[in-house]
Amino acid sequence: MLKIFLKISICLLLLSASLQPASALSRLNGSVELAYGGYKADEDGQQVADTSYFAQKYSLLYSLDGQIYGGRGGGYKLALGAEWIGLDRDDNGESESLQAPKALFQGEFLFAPGGLPIRFQAYSRDLSEAQFLEDTTFDWQGDVFPYQNRSVLNPRVYDDIQDGSRIESGATLFLGIRNGHYLGKYRDILSMFPRLLIDYRQVDVRNLESLNPQKYSERDLAFVSLNKKDNWFHYRLHDYTDYLDPQNDFREKVFMLGTVDHMLTRQWINITNWIKVSADISYTTLDSSGAVPSEERYDLNLFSVGRRTNWEFSNFTTFERLLRADRLSRQLEIPIFASGQLNRNTAWRVRLLGEKRDELDFATGGNQIGHVDSSLVDTKIEGFRNSRYRADFRSELEYNNDTLAQGDAQRLTFDFYSNQAYRPRYDLFGSVSVARFAGRNSVNTKDSNYYETALIGKVETDLTSRIRVGGQEQLVWGQGDLGRGFTRYVVPLGEVGSYSSSGLQTGITWRNTLALFAEMTSSNRLDNRIEVIYDHLKASSSSDDQLNIRHTLNYDRRSFALRMASEYTFNSTPAADSNSNLVVLGSDVGGATRTEFNHHLTASYTPSRDWELRGRLDYRWSDIINGTNYTTVDARQSLQRNIYRQTGLIRRIASIEQELLYEEETSSRYDVRVTTLGVAVNLYPTRHLYLGSRVRYRYFQQDDQGEYAVYLMAGLDYQKFKINLDYAYGDREKKDGAVLPERVEHRWRVEVKKTF
Repeated sequence: MLKIFLKISICLLLLSASLQPASALSRLNGSVELAYGGYKADEDGQQVADTSYFAQKYSLLYSLDGQIYGGRGGGYKLALGAEWIGLDRDDNGESESLQAPKALFQGEFLFAPGGLPIRFQAYSRDLSEAQFLEDTTFDWQGDVFPYQNRSVLNPRVYDDIQDGSRIESGATLFLGIRNGHYLGKYRDILSMFPRLLIDYRQVDVRNLESLNPQKYSERDLAFVSLNKKDNWFHYRLHDYTDYLDPQNDFREKVFMLGTVDHMLTRQWINITNWIKVSADISYTTLDSSGAVPSEERYDLNLFSVGRRTNWEFSNFTTFERLLRADRLSRQLEIPIFASGQLNRNTAWRVRLLGEKRDELDFATGGNQIGHVDSSLVDTKIEGFRNSRYRADFRSELEYNNDTLAQGDAQRLTFDFYSNQAYRPRYDLFGSVSVARFAGRNSVNTKDSNYYETALIGKVETDLTSRIRVGGQEQLVWGQGDLGRGFTRYVVPLGEVGSYSSSGLQTGITWRNTLALFAEMTSSNRLDNRIEVIYDHLKASSSSDDQLNIRHTLNYDRRSFALRMASEYTFNSTPAADSNSNLVVLGSDVGGATRTEFNHHLTASYTPSRDWELRGRLDYRWSDIINGTNYTTVDARQSLQRNIYRQTGLIRRIASIEQELLYEEETSSRYDVRVTTLGVAVNLYPTRHLYLGSRVRYRYFQQDDQGEYAVYLMAGLDYQKFKINLDYAYGDREKKDGAVLPERVEHRWRVEVKKTF
């Protein structure tokens, strides 16, 4: 098949050679880049780094664009050039020279004759440019501490080249028509043939000089044919070959038949005027020589949706069979969703979930090592939909039998709440549910039963047009023996994760969760919300309490914006996932007490385009009894003053920037406090000239040590000519016993780039 495709490609290329382009545009592009720089550092009076480098890069590219018959027959793009990159470096008296020549090319051809249902495109290109890399082998950080580096400046030394080639090649052929999309005189003949898509892509990467060498080839082939209407046949191949490590090689083949088009978009077929179906079946093989095992997989998807006046349904059935050398797994999932209306006041919803899965191990003679057999029937009736108060009844039935546990659950829930359509003064919600859980798991082989009752009450109201208050309380009472993992969908609200030696949560479980909130919205776009949540949990002889206080504030004006969020938490165990919808308690009852406070604040003030003031604060404090306290602070403030020319063409001619930063991390391992102050001045005398300077001072409080850095920049920026000058000086004072040593650094760079 691939040989036939290549023959068709050659024929089309020969055909295009006989066609005269109506127009063509050629151009010659090139560039020259030069950079000279260096870096020196003295530590405690001794020179520890002396590096200089000279980098150069030259490129030349000739390109030609053309159209076939004024674009009615297609077009082409051709480009051919070369690039040379070199780096000479002297590092502490040792010289090193790197050079990398490279060819650049591009060829693209499009054959798309107007009026005919054919489109052919072929391409091959490698226009990836080589790059200089900074500080890849330069050890400038040293010992890692929070907010601390051994170096005062980032050296920014060119010490490596990322070159190599990345050749992208491919061809695409599309034949055929869609009904109504082609009205030529050959329509009747062409409509008898199937639509056809052949797409081939290949990427060859070769980069052996970098720190992470690469040499691989990646191929993708897609053969897609439309047989009848929406019935598509796919053959897809993905092949990856790693020439440096054959363990990464793999080849994947996919054969697919169904209602999935050439863009891998699912299509739907109308069986009747209210039922649509979509189905596909696929066979996939994966051949691998590495850690990923080879496999064969069958996938079957059978989807259907239907809609009538008063009800609708949807079904998404999937089946998968996966075969590997040592095991076989099969999985069937049948989810069905339906909803409708009995009358204008009553609606219903049904959710049916079925799953069956098994796994066989050939190493043990085909014994079953895993299985899942579960089902769920979830029914909900929504009543009194047009009354002031609505009522819902819900029934959940689940059966689960898997490798770890076998159990069943039943839950009945009755909800009573206000209808928002009537805009009630008091928004009420009440819920009562009863549930039963039974089963056994791998630890407890005896049948156990657990009964649970939950009560939820909530009320909210508007005291004024701008103040809203409310509260919610949830009571959960459970009794019996509850094992882990009895069910998958219907889960107990009183499960706390504290189990006896028999693998059961025994005795009486009691949980009381109370939440109160108040919201205030003012006319000047200021929003406030405060929330207090108390959660008490008692299981067997242990108990937990958690208090959570949250406050959020939002203020948004045209020139001033403020966002603030604070949270205080006192609980007896570290936070973990829980079944409570209000707060989070620990997974084990009776852990070590922890108190935590988090605060986040952002503010900005922009009275005009001339001034901009911003601030941010992130604070976290955690206190664990019989443990380690932990504190982090990140406070930032910045101010920028822009100066504009007021006559003629208005543009920015100068800017003054100031930044203040405080960082702190205190724990058993670190005690670091760093304050940084920076001031920068940028000048733009003309549209093309840039002058800049920056001074930065950092103070390490724990060592009573300071360092400062001075930066000077200048630049000339034209469309085809650029010059950049950069110099930096860094100095850290000497302090006995300090973590960081005394250090003096110099860094400079001159860059020139000319394009034509």
